[in-house]
Formats: sequence, structure tokens, C-alpha cells
Amino acid sequence: MIRPFLSINSNENLTVRNLDTDAHDVVLEVDINSDYDGSLRKFATFVRENNINSLTCSSSIDFSDEYGIDAVMLNSFLDSAWNYEVI
Repeated sequence: MIRPFLSINSNENLTVRNLDTDAHDVVLEVDINSDYDGSLRKFATFVRENNINSLTCSSSIDFSDEYGIDAVMLNSFLDSAWNYEVI
């Protein structure tokens, strides 16, 4: 994956789409509101396995409160995902 695009969908889930495909297929969807730990593990694994070091983000990320995800929780989630380690 070369061009990952992070957004929040109508189900209040984080999604990652691949902008390198014509269909912009959703390649990952996580629900941090109901399964924070499982979503964190899944997202962090996805980031590492695809060697992602940056994401293009939808405006829904900037205004996540309006899309059903608390901004503080989202920031914490993304920070944790980048620093995630299995001990």
C-alpha cells in the first residue's frame, strides 16, 4: 500500500482506503468506540505489515467529534498505534 487514506465512516468506524486503486477499496475498518484494545492491535499490525509511516487524512479526522469519535480518544489511539509493541 503506497497511499493510505484514513477517515471515519457513517458507522463511526475508522477506515483506511487505498488511494492507489481506482475503487479506493477499504482495506481496514476498526471500531475504537466498542473495541479499543482489539482495534489498536489490528490497526498497529496493519501499519507495521504494510510499512506505513504516514497517512493522508479526511477532514472527518480533524472534526472527529462530529463523526462520532471523541477527539482525545482518537489522538490517544493514533499515538498508541504508532508506538505499539507486543511485550
